[in-house]
Amino acid sequence: MQISAAKASKGFCPDRVSPAGSIGPTLARQRALATDPLAGGRPVAQSERKFRQVLEHGKLLAAIVLPLRAESTLVRRYAADLQGWKRTVASQSSQALQRLALGMLGVAVALAVVFAAAILWRIAAVRYVRDASRRRVVLIARNVVVVAAIALVLVFHFTSELAALVTALGFAAAGVAFALQNVILAFAGYFSIVAPNGIRVGDRVSLQGPFGYVHGEVAEIGLVRIRLRELAGDPLRPTGRVVVFPNSVVFTGSFFKHPATEEAS
Repeated sequence: MQISAAKASKGFCPDRVSPAGSIGPTLARQRALATDPLAGGRPVAQSERKFRQVLEHGKLLAAIVLPLRAESTLVRRYAADLQGWKRTVASQSSQALQRLALGMLGVAVALAVVFAAAILWRIAAVRYVRDASRRRVVLIARNVVVVAAIALVLVFHFTSELAALVTALGFAAAGVAFALQNVILAFAGYFSIVAPNGIRVGDRVSLQGPFGYVHGEVAEIGLVRIRLRELAGDPLRPTGRVVVFPNSVVFTGSFFKHPATEEAS
């Protein structure tokens, strides 16, 4: 036990335990005493006592060294496992960073394509669409498409469960469509009104209201409603009242556009 305390005080480490350096000399002395007890001119009793002391010393060393060897083996195994885990974590971290970088690069490229298409769309609308109302419709459609494209790029990139996303978007779209069905119908009616054969500001029209047709001159065409300056009498004259219809009237009712000859008369 004194030997183990001395080795511990000197920083004894299980990794440095060596059978040849600890138990080996003791075993060699035991073999020498067992082979030739009278070596060195010692009496038999003294040789026997010395042999027993060496034997007890060897037992103490064996009781200390063998557990330390087992612990040393476990330490080396744990160190090898730790190094393997470190290599695995480093490899997985590197792969994750590479995937993230590629994903962000893909998002940047997709957004650049969307913005470039939006710029080209605007340039084409300004250059080739002469009518102001049609140009406004084209630019509004461009803004809607650009926002939708950006949202889809971001959502599809940062969503891992695509099936759950599609289901959630489906339910959300159904709820929004049900809650805003009148607004959506009026918004769709705007595009029907400003179509090539639709209505323009200054046209005289007859729209079907809840109590019959209302005659008037178009004063303003908005995204969800149309304003008319009411006309009445024969011939038609302004009454001073302004009538507002939702644009959905082009789908839910009927309207008549008076020809220019009739308006002139």
